[in-house]
Amino acid sequence: MNAAEQLTAIMMELVAEHEQLLHLGQQKKDLLVRNEIQKLRQLVEKEMERVRQVERLELRRQRAVQRLLGEAGADAGIQAVLAVLPQPEREKLTVVAERLRSLLEQLQQLNEQNRMLVEQGLAFVRASMELFAAAEQTGTLYNREAKMDEPPSGTGLSWLDQKV
Repeated sequence: MNAAEQLTAIMMELVAEHEQLLHLGQQKKDLLVRNEIQKLRQLVEKEMERVRQVERLELRRQRAVQRLLGEAGADAGIQAVLAVLPQPEREKLTVVAERLRSLLEQLQQLNEQNRMLVEQGLAFVRASMELFAAAEQTGTLYNREAKMDEPPSGTGLSWLDQKV
C-alpha cells in the first residue's frame, strides 16, 4: 500500500470515529435533557475512548502526509496533499475529506448545544440552592405554638393573610 492509499485509509478511519463521536454526542444530548447523570458518566467514558482513538489516527495521518510531502508536510493542509496525488487517489481523498469536514461541523454544533444544556442545568442548580439558602435564612412563618410570627418583609403577606 502506497502513502496515498494509507492516507486515504486513515482518513476513512477518522470518518468512522467521528461518526461514532457524533452518535455519542446525540446520546449525550438526550441524557442531558433527561438529567441521567450516571448514564452520562458512562457515555463520557466511551466518548473519551473515541477521542483517544482519533488522536492516535491523527498522528498516523500526520506521518502519512509527511511521507507524501516530506518535511513540508508537517503543516500542510488538504489542498497541498491533493496537489501531489494522482487523479484516482485525489478523488477518493477529496470525498473522504469532505465527509470528515461535514462531520466536524456537525460535531461542533452538537457540542455547542450540549454546552448550553450543561450551562442551563448549572444555572438551575444554582438558583435552587439560592432558594434553599434564602429559606433557611428567613425561617418559617410560625412559632412553636403554631401561631404566625410577624411575616418577613417582602413576602407579600399582609395583615389580611394573618387572620386565618
